[in-house]
Amino acid sequence: MAVKKRKNRTKPASAALIGEENYEQELKEIVESRRRACHQRFLFTSKYCVPIFLAISIGMFNQLSGINAILYYLNAIFEHAGFQ
Repeated sequence: MAVKKRKNRTKPASAALIGEENYEQELKEIVESRRRACHQRFLFTSKYCVPIFLAISIGMFNQLSGINAILYYLNAIFEHAGFQ
């Protein structure tokens, strides 16, 4: 997978933000958030594959098993069965 090179096009971006009250501060926030997003890519490395897979699998099993519906209607089921 090739790494994309930053193009650093802040001048066209600042021209697009001219309507903002403080466009220079807005542009700095955008650039900073983009820089932070680049550093968060470490989450999808092979080190974390198993924990992420387990978390997604458990969530899917919980939804597909239907246990939420049973737990939601459990009181009504017991009432209809004669328990109080």
